[in-house]
Amino acid sequence: MSRTLTLSALTVSVTILTGCGIHAGEAGISLNHGREADAPFEWTGQVADGQWLEIKGVGGAVNAVPASGDTIAVTAVRRGLRNDPNEVEIVVVEHGDGVTICAVYPSSGDRPNECTPGEAR
Repeated sequence: MSRTLTLSALTVSVTILTGCGIHAGEAGISLNHGREADAPFEWTGQVADGQWLEIKGVGGAVNAVPASGDTIAVTAVRRGLRNDPNEVEIVVVEHGDGVTICAVYPSSGDRPNECTPGEAR
């Protein structure tokens, strides 16, 4: 599922969760988001009026807020319980209709994972 936004100026914060679990401890219940990748992903660029910013492959929250000017800032935090979050690559594809940003997970099977604009996965 992709989430597509069209705004002339935008600040986006993306949290990519490859798994989370709830642990019942002696003092109560705590939410464990697993380990975090070594560094967050950060990208800043411009999307012209009428173009799209498309975020794909996200298993967590997407927060988007209007900003002044024509600059878009995207920050993604990769976390995982079972898998190494450092293996998830964040790919930026700039194209005629705007910008597509994808979380590209390690391939399994015959078809490699890739980042393509539009409805394709």
